[in-house]
Amino acid sequence: MKYIILSTLLIVGNAFSHNTWFGPTGLIMMPTTTLVRPQETSVSTFYSFGSGDNYQGINASFSFSEKLEISLADMGGRKDRKGSSSIFSFKYSPFSNLAVGAMFDNHSNHQNTIYSVIGSPENSVYLGLGANFGSGKRALLGNYSTGKNDMETFFFMAGARVDLSELYPSLEALLEFNGDTMSVGFGYVPKTNWDFQVDYMSSGDLQKDDKYTMSIGSRF
Repeated sequence: MKYIILSTLLIVGNAFSHNTWFGPTGLIMMPTTTLVRPQETSVSTFYSFGSGDNYQGINASFSFSEKLEISLADMGGRKDRKGSSSIFSFKYSPFSNLAVGAMFDNHSNHQNTIYSVIGSPENSVYLGLGANFGSGKRALLGNYSTGKNDMETFFFMAGARVDLSELYPSLEALLEFNGDTMSVGFGYVPKTNWDFQVDYMSSGDLQKDDKYTMSIGSRF
């Protein structure tokens, strides 16, 4: 089930890349090679619900150059993130089809993450590798080992953005494997300064319950 996404990556599309749940611009949870436009700020908020706990978050990404993006995010309501839950991230893209980044999580129960993503912004197809490190037992990306009761150090990601504007103007679909679970989303991205998205994430070793998420974002 986790690798069904690999058969869909030949479908192409191209659209604005908005914030992930936890900060950096990308798909649903997976960062991509796309950055916030130079001198632009992208802000979004989401609400996640379904079986298990419900939670919400807010995030913002800033671009100070054509190659560097900085993100801040905060969450509330998630059972495994009681107390402070801020996330600081940066993403560097020396070339249009390559990005490297890091996500520093100040929550004592969560590890930090570094990653590298390659992909085609023209076709919106992305593959990534990542590594988690730190003293926590969970992380934002990657696979959780039930045998070790800890995160696997290294993980693989894959995702694609599919242009559906022929079916309805400004509509797109997102497919993603974030190292642990499969996700699919639909976004409405009109040629203005806002976007709306609905996502579904399947259960996995790290996330025990299926989740639905609604998010809205703006850029200026």
